[in-house]
Amino acid sequence: MKLGKKQIRCAFVWGNMDIGGAETVSFEIAKFIRDQGHHIAFICERGNLSPELEKEGFPCYYGKTNTKNPWVMVEASFLVEKVARKERLNLFYCDNLAQTVMAFLAKKRLVRGSHKGPAVITVMHGHEKAFYYYISSPAYNWLSDRVIGVCDFERQRLIQHGLNPMKVQRIYNGILPHSLPYPFTGKLKQELGIEDEVPLVGYVGRLSPEKDVA
Repeated sequence: MKLGKKQIRCAFVWGNMDIGGAETVSFEIAKFIRDQGHHIAFICERGNLSPELEKEGFPCYYGKTNTKNPWVMVEASFLVEKVARKERLNLFYCDNLAQTVMAFLAKKRLVRGSHKGPAVITVMHGHEKAFYYYISSPAYNWLSDRVIGVCDFERQRLIQHGLNPMKVQRIYNGILPHSLPYPFTGKLKQELGIEDEVPLVGYVGRLSPEKDVA
């Protein structure tokens, strides 16, 4: 994947950075984008992955971003706005509805004249509660500039619950094995009876029907 020539100045607006599938993938995406000459910051609650983010040199801003309380979302949006001004952001990358609300509110305050403010992108990894989609799918029509579904099932589920098909794009998530903090020796292939030349695809995260990967 190649990124455009214009420098991306992006903040990952995340709930928290505890170790999980979505968080690990976001960490790898951030490193990939940064290594192509772009600028990445994180706005989140402190978690188990925070020391790794800081060790990699990413600017990290910690606040109450992992919440379902509307008033706390409004409060957190001021942190998002502050970071956007300091880091001169042109993109917010959000992992859930609450963080999208924070980014949207910050963006509205950043709009001035012909400047449209940072774009808001939301990535959807799947949710076990069906009612979540009845709320989030229509809301993303006006909160997000673009929505990413991490599988075809997720994209279709968002559309079925009211998201404009033109707003949502399917982009698979993935991690390079050599980027993980432990060696891949091929022992797993031997145990499973898989020949060496056969590619092995692994999944990091929660296996659930909503994600259509089990």
